[in-house]
Order: sequence, then C-alpha cells, then structure tokens
Amino acid sequence: PLLPGKWQGFPRDAEDAAAAVVSGLSFEADPGWHPAKWREWTGRPGTIEWHQSSPESFQVCVSLPNICAAAAALLVSSKEFKDHDPSIVERKELDTLKTDLGDVGLWYQKMSMPPLKWHRDCVLASVTTDVWVGRCVVCEWGVEWPGQPEVPDVVRTYPFTIWDFRQEGRSTLCTATIHMDLGHCGAAAQSLTQQAAASGLSHGLKQLAASLADSKRPLQRQLAAGAVHET
Repeated sequence: PLLPGKWQGFPRDAEDAAAAVVSGLSFEADPGWHPAKWREWTGRPGTIEWHQSSPESFQVCVSLPNICAAAAALLVSSKEFKDHDPSIVERKELDTLKTDLGDVGLWYQKMSMPPLKWHRDCVLASVTTDVWVGRCVVCEWGVEWPGQPEVPDVVRTYPFTIWDFRQEGRSTLCTATIHMDLGHCGAAAQSLTQQAAASGLSHGLKQLAASLADSKRPLQRQLAAGAVHET
C-alpha cells in the first residue's frame, strides 16, 4: 500500500471532516516514518527535518518562532500562504460547508509537478480546528465533487495533508504530513516529484520561520496578527 501501516486511504466526502482529522493524526503518528535520505536544512531559527514512508508520502517538521499554534494554523491556511506555492497554476474557491467540526472550505486546485508531463488537479476540502489547548490542526483532503468534473489531459488526484501545530513556549512546532497521490507514474518520477515537493515546502517553511524571527519582514507578522485577532 502507498500509505504507511494499515491505512489504505482517506475519506473522500467533504462533510466527513472529523473522520479526515482522525485519519490524518493517525497517519502522522504511524511508526512507519523514517528519516529521509535527502539533505537537511539547518540553521536559525530552527531545523527542517524530513521523513518519508513511501514514494508519495513525506513529513516536514520545523519550529516557528514568536507565534502561537492557533495563529500559525490560520496563517498556513490563508490564501496569502497558498499563493506562495509555485506548483499551483490555478486555484479557486468553490463553496463553504457547515459541519460539526466547523466550516469546511472547498477549493479547486491545478498543479504543475515536474518531471511529470501532465498537470494534476484536485478538489480539496479544508478544515482548521483545535485538538486541545495549545494544539491546532489544518486538514486538507481530496474529495469527489460533482460541480468540478474531470477535464481532458489533467490527472484527477486525491491528496491529503495534515498540518499539526503544537505550542512550545513562545514558538510552535509545525509538522506537515503529506500524501501526494500522483496518479499513474513510474517509481523514478514519484521519487523525483516527492523530493521536489518536499524541498519546495521546506523552502517555504524556512522563509516563514525566518520572517517571523525578523522584524524587518512584516508580512507574516501582519498575517499572524490578523489570525490572532480572528481567533
């Protein structure tokens, strides 16, 4: 199986937010993760740690300084943060659903993922919620949505990401656990795409950590302040 341990997949229902979060936390805690063989980034204000369990699944961990868990969760789920992902070639909001766990946003997303020839797309459901005091998660999972049918020459996928934010003093430990779902492609292409995706995410988190620690870069501080106010 592509997923670690006993998991064979995640919910594809946009309204099944609680099951998605529970599955994601189990996925994150699975003992099958091991340190990746890729080069690590080290330096202030923290260290990027990479782990992997399959050609399509990986984890990235980093400490974010001067921000609480709730603000970090809202920051990462913001449109401004998503707009910094160079792999996304199209992204649009589709709907917002009311669930027992809170509002679930629905987004359409098309991605360019070299060295893969064809674009990948997905309909993502996204929810932000508290786990307990000082711990928040952002869960994003691919769903089936009749209002956004498949299109020619684009591979429909069902990725899964859970961002786990844990308060540690004045900093927050961020663990992003990702199953990419690349569709049909060879093992070599899977490995290269995974490394490129993990490297890009690590670069973004490294910049975010540096921005939060550097008062001369106010963008993320302003976003975080807005997130705290919203919370």
